[in-house]
Amino acid sequence: MDKLESEIRRLTQPVNGQYPRPWMTQSTDPASSRLFIVGMNQASTYDTRTVGTHSHFINCLFNRGDESGHQLYDRLTGRPSRTRANIQNLVDHLVAIGISDVIETNVVCYSTPMSADLRETQHRNGVMQGREIFDKLLDIVQPEVLIVHGSGTVVEMNKLAGTQLPRPNFNVAEPISHQWRNRQAIIIPSLAPPAFNRWANESDGHMDKICSLVAARLKA
Repeated sequence: MDKLESEIRRLTQPVNGQYPRPWMTQSTDPASSRLFIVGMNQASTYDTRTVGTHSHFINCLFNRGDESGHQLYDRLTGRPSRTRANIQNLVDHLVAIGISDVIETNVVCYSTPMSADLRETQHRNGVMQGREIFDKLLDIVQPEVLIVHGSGTVVEMNKLAGTQLPRPNFNVAEPISHQWRNRQAIIIPSLAPPAFNRWANESDGHMDKICSLVAARLKA
């Protein structure tokens, strides 16, 4: 068992009846991922009673066995949320230019219906665990590029990781690129409604520009 899997097994033990979800990915080797797409936190709860055993959950995360991570998500949710569909659109743009080693994650890897719910006392332990998961992912995987979406995500990252990332600007046509700890952070508006609705009409063109920045870094 490699270091990433060992840490993920430790950090995704159930909290408040759910398995904290560290990522979505199509890769069978998440440790080799060069790019993270980072949001605030996920809305879809992975209820332990529905997911199954923790070992099964881990196998799904690493896309091995009889159910992949995406298949598990589809089984639990029935259909993708609008946020998930928007993230998948960005992933599809990246795959189209030959970049598929992507982890979709959150700065707080713990589920609540709304990000504002993270402030509630009942979620305190889950939030602490979710932050530790993301911090450990950064430390072990060492991605070369982070695509960070949403002002709340930037604020949380700046607190957690000691970054000084600028907030996204809806009025700027170009994605914001920021160098941090030998990584490239690309800052974009949120992919989650309702904030996404403010730039939905320009999103495909914006994603093409994001892909150009990513390709310049990863294909150099």
